[in-house]
Amino acid sequence: MYLSECHGHGYKNYKRFIPTIESKAEMRESVSNPLYFKTHQLRHSKNVIFLHRHVGDCLVSEWNYHRDVYNERLDIGDWLERVNYGENWRKMVDWYFPCKATSFYDLISRITSEMPAEGLPSFLELHEENPTMFRSGKIDEWKDLDPIIQEKIIENNWLQLKLLNYEI
Repeated sequence: MYLSECHGHGYKNYKRFIPTIESKAEMRESVSNPLYFKTHQLRHSKNVIFLHRHVGDCLVSEWNYHRDVYNERLDIGDWLERVNYGENWRKMVDWYFPCKATSFYDLISRITSEMPAEGLPSFLELHEENPTMFRSGKIDEWKDLDPIIQEKIIENNWLQLKLLNYEI
């Protein structure tokens, strides 16, 4: 698998192998023929593998990122109202479904099972290199939110969660 070429290069060099398509710098510095590209935009393609996380995990992660990087001052409840409890996540699911959908965690598990154990950096190494992007590594952190907020997240996203086979 081509990702084994990343062995020992750390998080920053993964961009050479999976460049962000909207970044001219990453595209210019990438390997000559990347097999995959990263994007957070809506794209047209027949062979889309839609990597997703539970909307609750995405929202908690995004709020923490905005708080840490942009000094977001709203508490998470007010911020969730501002972003309409995952409206952009719903748009992505609606845009890409049906497709070769797989969860981000399933893909990482598959990749790491096909590589030597030392092929990918550990979460701790990623966190040390970039603590803003690799904050906690916790799945289902959204379940630590107030139950009323949890209900609103599910209520606003139940259709897309069902399409992606999440338990509701």
